[in-house]
Amino acid sequence: MKAAVGFLHAGAASRDATIAALVRCGKESAATHLVDSSLVDPNAQEFPIDDKRYQAILSRAWELAAQADRIVLTCSAYNAVVPSLREDLGISVERSDAAGARALLGTKGAVGVLVSFPPTRGVVVDYLSEVFAGAEQSRDVRTVIAEAPPFSTSAEDYRAALLGALPPLRGCGVLFVSQYSMNAHLDALREAWGSGPLVSAVDEMAVALDV
Repeated sequence: MKAAVGFLHAGAASRDATIAALVRCGKESAATHLVDSSLVDPNAQEFPIDDKRYQAILSRAWELAAQADRIVLTCSAYNAVVPSLREDLGISVERSDAAGARALLGTKGAVGVLVSFPPTRGVVVDYLSEVFAGAEQSRDVRTVIAEAPPFSTSAEDYRAALLGALPPLRGCGVLFVSQYSMNAHLDALREAWGSGPLVSAVDEMAVALDV
């Protein structure tokens, strides 16, 4: 019997964050997971998805589709291929940040986006801009990059980089924790951010997941 949902991960950190969020919502038993770190170059500053790269993602997605009724991508870097995957697989495929973007519609003011893998910056910002435009919300989206990729950095250094990147986002109405790998440090981010709203992409995905 197939799982209700399959998650395609580019690293163990996003898998662990996803499992933890699903457990908190009592939904992990409905999920299956596939991790392939070769889908992302950890040192990349850009991530153009050519045919070779798309075929690699599609191959793993086909494998996951044999195990699950629908798929959620957990890496922002290849969120842009969601429409193509839906067409090729013939099943529901969702972006990692879709539920988080919907949650941001319920907030006010500028959106501060925390990014730690440079190629995801434009992918996230373009999508948020599209979502806000569709809802007829005029929102300023500001981003910072924490210079410590989760793939090759210790947990302590990664947390320090995330916290150190926050000051330029002060004054934003809400902080968007866009990458699933950041969730291991969510408590520290909440404390550093203060009383303002914080939206976690993976937590919003888990809450919204209908299984």
